[in-house]
Amino acid sequence: MAIEGPVKELSLFELFQLISFAKKTGVLNIILNDGTEYKLFFKEGFLVYLDTGKKLIQELQRRGILNDVEEKNLEELIRDGKVNVKEVSAVLKSIVENEIFFLLKLKEGFFKFEEYFIEPLKELELNLRIENLIMEGARRIDEAERILSSLPPESTIFVISDEIAKKDYIKLTSEEWEILSLIDGKKSIKDIIRIKGNELKTLKALYGLYISGILKISVEEKMKGKVKDDEVKKIDSLWKEEKYDEGIDYIIGLIEKYGDEPTLFYNLGYFYIKKMEFKKGLETFERFLKLSKNKLATREIEEMISGIKNLVSEIMKLEGEVG
Repeated sequence: MAIEGPVKELSLFELFQLISFAKKTGVLNIILNDGTEYKLFFKEGFLVYLDTGKKLIQELQRRGILNDVEEKNLEELIRDGKVNVKEVSAVLKSIVENEIFFLLKLKEGFFKFEEYFIEPLKELELNLRIENLIMEGARRIDEAERILSSLPPESTIFVISDEIAKKDYIKLTSEEWEILSLIDGKKSIKDIIRIKGNELKTLKALYGLYISGILKISVEEKMKGKVKDDEVKKIDSLWKEEKYDEGIDYIIGLIEKYGDEPTLFYNLGYFYIKKMEFKKGLETFERFLKLSKNKLATREIEEMISGIKNLVSEIMKLEGEVG
């Protein structure tokens, strides 16, 4: 008899526990709202296999365990002894664990568990105890949620900061370099997590790159709302071309057009600071703080205001000493 229903009525935490405690043998199909499908194979309560689609092949090729021409049939290559089974099993286990940790977070979707079994290739059989995955999944979810609370929303799109070109030497991990290669001004945080597969590890790397200033939120992302796309691009273009006077006039015109749009004051403040017009910059940032509901941007501007005030104070001291 099949067990099926929406995930919101029976969480996958509960379903996995049921399969484990009852020592069920069968196949669990999970279908996400976007149509993505996962197929998990259980034997007497143990997770023995998960269909990874092309992910396993792609990861093996990325690590140099397989070459491009060996995509034809992994099972064939294993039977013929042309690949290292231990290496393949380790990669498969890592992918499967990350997929499980992702699935445990699901709040929407549909599942169906049927009591029949298809024996996986013996060399790829995992025999993972589901209770251990549940415990590790819960720990990772807690940690991931703490990091997420310090990052912008998952829909946020990052770009690489212009400031990176001014740094003489940047020491990054291979994970961080891989994430930088995915930053294209189109992919959101959520997209990058899905591509990378290891949510916790990816979030840690993204957080490090963000707080170090290597990544920043795209201008287009900050200004989503009333301001039109071509107007956003114009502001970005003026900033990159260092046309600060023209940029100030342009943004003031937009403020007259749109009124109290927080992101316009956010950008105007930065243009004033680049012109060394600190008083106007501070006044503009103060206006932004009164209007903004974005906690992350608010914290950024509060730190900016504090830094400017300290800088102005130091300049006044030096001028006093010279006078």
